[in-house]
Amino acid sequence: MINFIYFKLLIDKFIVLSKNPAYAAIPYKRIDSWKICHDEFSKAIANKKAKKSLDIDYLALILSEYLSSWGMRRNSSLLKLTYQVHKGAIEIILNDSYKSVEFIDLLDASTSDYLNNNDMVDALMNLKDKLIKYYTSHANNAKKSEQLLTGTFSSSATSVKLLMPSDTLISKILLGTLGCCVAYDSLVKKIKKWRVSECFFF
Repeated sequence: MINFIYFKLLIDKFIVLSKNPAYAAIPYKRIDSWKICHDEFSKAIANKKAKKSLDIDYLALILSEYLSSWGMRRNSSLLKLTYQVHKGAIEIILNDSYKSVEFIDLLDASTSDYLNNNDMVDALMNLKDKLIKYYTSHANNAKKSEQLLTGTFSSSATSVKLLMPSDTLISKILLGTLGCCVAYDSLVKKIKKWRVSECFFF
């Protein structure tokens, strides 16, 4: 069974490779979109703690650009929505209820304390559920608006198929904002099949 330590070694190897001078010299890389987003949310949380005002609209624009760069607008309901849809999600994420999962260092040896803390895990799962509910509502409103414009809308219960955000989208939002989980993409799903500790995944 691949354990936490081995998972850490895999990430450490990537970090070393990413510091290759030839790689570091290339500007405007896609991975930089995550750093820009994460840095802005780090500043926002610091400002919130200092009782300073936050520009939620700006944060929504930053989050939207990061998600686009990381492929989350392809074949997605986000294509039907403006960047401002993220404003409500950001207000959920920055709620004090989720302070316990802000900027958890998954590579820190003490992370096992977090992974075994039921209250923190419950907070993360609760946050995930609220974000799913939020984006589901707006995705389906966008779908309804298009159907109304094209004359294809039907209120029949049998014709309604809910559009729900994927675990990949929700995890990338949490990675870019709070940094409290890995991005649940195809590569991580492969690792999960190797029976890495379930604590990293939804």
